[in-house]
Amino acid sequence: MIYLDNAATTALFPSVKESIINSLDIFANPNSPHSLGHKMRQKIVSVQRVIASELQCKPEQVIFTSGGTEANNLAVVGFFNKKDNKRYRVATTEIEHKSLKNSILSLEKHGVEIFYLPNKNGLIIEDEIIPFLKKNQIDYLALSMVYNEIGIHFNTKVLSVIKKEIPNIYIHLDAVQGFLKYPINFSELNIDSISISAHKIHSLKGIGALIAKDKNRVAPILQGSSQYYGLRAGTENTLGILAFGASVEIWRDNKESFRANLKKLSKYLYQKYNEMFGDSEIIKILTPLESASDHILSLGVKNLFSEHIIHILEEREIYISAGSACNQKGDKPLFLNSFNIPKEFHNGVLRVSLSPLNSCEEIDIFLKALDEAIKELI
Repeated sequence: MIYLDNAATTALFPSVKESIINSLDIFANPNSPHSLGHKMRQKIVSVQRVIASELQCKPEQVIFTSGGTEANNLAVVGFFNKKDNKRYRVATTEIEHKSLKNSILSLEKHGVEIFYLPNKNGLIIEDEIIPFLKKNQIDYLALSMVYNEIGIHFNTKVLSVIKKEIPNIYIHLDAVQGFLKYPINFSELNIDSISISAHKIHSLKGIGALIAKDKNRVAPILQGSSQYYGLRAGTENTLGILAFGASVEIWRDNKESFRANLKKLSKYLYQKYNEMFGDSEIIKILTPLESASDHILSLGVKNLFSEHIIHILEEREIYISAGSACNQKGDKPLFLNSFNIPKEFHNGVLRVSLSPLNSCEEIDIFLKALDEAIKELI
């Protein structure tokens, strides 16, 4: 099997599997007052410390959630729930993950105004961000570190400059696709919150976290007990948290080699693609190369349906996707219009997403199979 759909989810690291098995008998509720509960609470705190060390934040700023979607909703809707003046202004882009985009859109009916950052052919114009935010008196900025469908990587260093110029603006960064693949220094960025997810880094689904700088700037979206300073009610997913910590530790111990391998694989993918398809009018790279991430590449095939190509590849046990796994069947990627993709490529979008566990040999096999699939369908 060749799995190249790592932006949708990732396979468990073998040692994370072992960690999960070893943790199955650790069952106590971390909120119980007895010694078993206290021991579980200490294990959760230790995972907070591991994550905090990688993000350069405080352990108590790590709030565990059910995943990236809940973390994004807590950051966006939680700010709305807390803010006294509900009529405020949000700036974002038109290609955010649906958990971020739809949580913002849900507030529009409550008087929140939405503005979209200036862009050129889909890419944010960095020099125009601060003037735009000031001109429109933006209260809240929400962006992604890596855009999951098209694979562009946003220069997060801009965020600390924005915060310096506009200190009171709330800045949220969706780092679900970028966490550990790129360095993130929460303290240096000086932003307000970051969302991350475990199943994008070879751990379990159903567990993520919001890193919140100031607990007083957001309010809960779930009603219940008072875990995490009252911001996230509900008994913690202890097994998920321990598995999350185990995966972060593996990344921590192999960070340089993992990142180097992703760069190598990405470079190799582009090189071999150009050798095979460089002069083709049938298939093209949709990801702007100047902003491309190291692990997500979007392709477009002219006048063909991505589903047909994906099914042919699947017969050979090669797995890629047509875009975000969160899209419903028939939904097209959000970036098509923003990036002025010609309409003849709209039905044939393919997303290839890499993991440090992939190899150059797998890329060779995939590209050969892709070429054969396209020839079969033309």
